[in-house]
Amino acid sequence: MLVLAAPATAAHNVIYGINDGNFASAWATMAPRIAGLGLDQVGVWVRYRCANDKNGRLVDGLLPDLGQVPASQPALVQLVGSPSCSPRTPSQRSVYALFARELVLRYPQIRELQVWNEPDLAFWSGSARNYVRLLAAVHDALRGTNVKVLGPGFSPHGLVQPCSCVQMNTASFARAVRDFYRAHRHRRSPVLDGFAYHPYQGFDHKTTDTLARILDKSWSRLPQPGPHRGLRFWWTETGAESLVSGAVVDEFGRRSDGYFGVPNHTLSPEFQANRVATVALKARAYKLVVADFNFQLGDDWNLARWQSGLYFAGGQPKPAYFSFREAISRARR
Repeated sequence: MLVLAAPATAAHNVIYGINDGNFASAWATMAPRIAGLGLDQVGVWVRYRCANDKNGRLVDGLLPDLGQVPASQPALVQLVGSPSCSPRTPSQRSVYALFARELVLRYPQIRELQVWNEPDLAFWSGSARNYVRLLAAVHDALRGTNVKVLGPGFSPHGLVQPCSCVQMNTASFARAVRDFYRAHRHRRSPVLDGFAYHPYQGFDHKTTDTLARILDKSWSRLPQPGPHRGLRFWWTETGAESLVSGAVVDEFGRRSDGYFGVPNHTLSPEFQANRVATVALKARAYKLVVADFNFQLGDDWNLARWQSGLYFAGGQPKPAYFSFREAISRARR
């Protein structure tokens, strides 16, 4: 039996969810599997394609779409395209922002929209400055919709440790926001409503506090609030893999020596279950964190891809399903 530690504090409510790009296309299959978890929201990926007509309008067939997700289901959306579609010009940013507005007006169950995903990695081909300008364009486009704009959705590599594998991190992003306001001195509105990132590692109190200090120091006199002025952290992807059948390949099909510093031999379903529960309860304990979305509901059939679901690929619940359910229940008691 898995033993869960009680949260250090009982400070606030947390939004618990599952982030899975398959919700839009396989809702009928997935809905019964999340029914017993007690989730608040689901995270849905919406693919942004940069094709548009000569007037800058989205072409037929590329309308915003949540697929099968019902209107009664609150959702967080990650609006992301291929690296080649990264908006880098004013007109490209305008088209993306228009797409975002059409999406949230068409689907009132959307509560938050994350602008792109993991721009610290190769999923984004623009600069930090271009990304901040895109955030501002989307924030302006969604004004009056009551939908929160989240960004940047950093991977663990882009948080606080210098890494040659990233093209921006929290510090450089914070500077880019500061530089944006210096270049737009008359702007009085924020560029984002929540700071999103993916603490597959970095869910400890030290990392959380370090991120807050970086943002607070850079934005102390700006219209963009830092954490001490109300900005909150959104963990839009969390969890851990559990390797099956002795697989030792990473998400790109390469041989892996571990998972964010965790040796492969520890990547058991039990390890995953404990990690999922630990992260869920830490989210409840940290006053700056307001959301925890486990990445994936079910494992991928392809063992060379991510295996962080709460169900095995065949549909059987993993130990992580029960630990996540219990952690959510405990956090709310």
